Amino acid sequence: GQFSMSEEQKVARLASVVTLGNVVLTRLYNLRTIYTSKRCPTYFTDKEFKRTNTQLASKWPENIEKIPSVESYTRVKDAILKDLTPWFNTYCDAVNFQDMALSVLKELTDASTPFKFSVSPVLTRQFLDLVVLSVEVPLLAADWNPT
Repeated sequence: GQFSMSEEQKVARLASVVTLGNVVLTRLYNLRTIYTSKRCPTYFTDKEFKRTNTQLASKWPENIEKIPSVESYTRVKDAILKDLTPWFNTYCDAVNFQDMALSVLKELTDASTPFKFSVSPVLTRQFLDLVVLSVEVPLLAADWNPT
């Protein structure tokens, strides 16, 4: 048969995933604050870079060598890589968290022994916190537009 988790195991599992979700959400907020502030890197705010970004987006992946201002990126490629690595890593962690959260929510709702929210307020709070985080994290990750 299917493995049946005790109430304590369910709470512990939910708590660990909720904690991870809060860490990812905090990282997303922190990065968003940096990239929407005066400290935002110039390759997101400078008119030349904005024009190049638009051209790259419209021609990607073909014909990028025909964009005359692409060399402006080659001059600052190391800085771009350094600045965007934390964002990329956080985005990957957000995607991994989302997969994990949905898996845990499905696992708990499909459990062979259903749990009753009225019996365990701690379990209810953790479950609802995870539901909220599983919506907040992808919304914040998707709604990012520097400048």
